[in-house]
Amino acid sequence: MNLLTSGNDLYSYRVDEIKDLIKRLSNNKNLFVNSFSIKRNAIFTVSDVPQRYPSEDYTDHRFQTISELVNASYLEVWVPLDPSNSEYFLKTSNLHFYCQIPEYLDNRPNGELLLVHTDPNIAVNEHHAIYKQRTHLHLQPMPYNLNHSHLAINLGIDNLYESRDNFNKSLERSFLMIKEQVLELIKYN
Repeated sequence: MNLLTSGNDLYSYRVDEIKDLIKRLSNNKNLFVNSFSIKRNAIFTVSDVPQRYPSEDYTDHRFQTISELVNASYLEVWVPLDPSNSEYFLKTSNLHFYCQIPEYLDNRPNGELLLVHTDPNIAVNEHHAIYKQRTHLHLQPMPYNLNHSHLAINLGIDNLYESRDNFNKSLERSFLMIKEQVLELIKYN
């Protein structure tokens, strides 16, 4: 299920591709896509202000969404296939939404509301791999441990990891759904 890309393409184009994906979720036209290289991994985050140094917790790199009550964090981790760093594979893509309503924060101190993950390299024999390998949702907080379920968004797309363009289109549709079905509905009464 590897999404592969050359190191040159990754460092030349991925920042602009991520900015184009995330812009639908934020009114901030000056979002920063931060890129770091840590232990040869290429790491990308999004924030309202530039992040000069990597953080222990990338969810600290946040941006304001179109809802004044929700902010978000985005993280991608790409791992080189070989020592030459000529080709990379996507290890994970995580988009987290955090609710800033005080009553919500009383029960969920970090404010996690909705998580959108893609983990294309989960082992096929791992529990729920078919869902985890695709872009999937985690709902927070949920009773009955439903926050550990993986609600796959695009199960029927076979060529999802064939190219960065296919992957970007998949994320674009997922992000648009979240914008219209979640962010536009969360507002002060």
